[in-house]
Amino acid sequence: MRNLLIVLGIAIGVALIGVLLHALGVGTGPRRHATLRSFVSQSRSTQGGGPWRLIGVLLILVVALMLFEIGVLVHAWSLHRKGQWEDEISWLETMQPWLPWERGVDSQLDRLYRERVRRDLDSGQLAPAVQSFRLARTRAMERKRPLDRELMALGIECYTQAADHVEKLGQLSAAADWDDSLFVLAVRGPEPHHRFAASAAFMESLDLRVRDGKPCAALARIEWAKKGLGGEVPGLPAEAESDLKAQCDTANRHGGGKAAGGGAASPPRRSSYR
Repeated sequence: MRNLLIVLGIAIGVALIGVLLHALGVGTGPRRHATLRSFVSQSRSTQGGGPWRLIGVLLILVVALMLFEIGVLVHAWSLHRKGQWEDEISWLETMQPWLPWERGVDSQLDRLYRERVRRDLDSGQLAPAVQSFRLARTRAMERKRPLDRELMALGIECYTQAADHVEKLGQLSAAADWDDSLFVLAVRGPEPHHRFAASAAFMESLDLRVRDGKPCAALARIEWAKKGLGGEVPGLPAEAESDLKAQCDTANRHGGGKAAGGGAASPPRRSSYR
């Protein structure tokens, strides 16, 4: 269907070019080659004819490009109307290189990526929602753009729901990992409430690890965060690190670093912030 539309668009463009050439005095049929040669010679020799011929050719090109763009956008609209959003994304991404002047295509793709995350969240499909968000984030990073406010909010919602879901399953350290992912995502977010959510998630991750009997792992996360940020962790109470160190020392004395998970902490999944 996609290839058929492309061929149809080209055919319409060629037909329109033929009509405009005929209107400009360039004939068709058995004598078309002679007429074209006459068209070229006249455009070179006739005083004042050349500019008009050039304008006519440019007009043909402009109209053909407009028809092509209209065909692409109409097909995208029809896919959207049918609810075939994945096909719409694929179609626009395929045709975008052929429409470098149309910046609206890029904005439409950004919107479609965000809407996909929203649909997955609203339908309770958490794993697809996280995957959809990561695809949208990758798209933004490939274009060397920061996440916009809407996409950042969707990412925070995805990771928050993932952490809550895993915590309900009793997997406290895994839930803490999701909170750490949220922290990495939003600690340098564009809005104050994004950064506040990051700090709250980090504090929650420390609490989850302590509740899971791993105070040393929680302490290691503070060092990891400080190293990644190149300074202090925003929103972290001054006494938090010393309290965790005391708990870690106690766990090591009583359990040899094993019963409470106080030995070598598992390495962080991310080594830097983006």
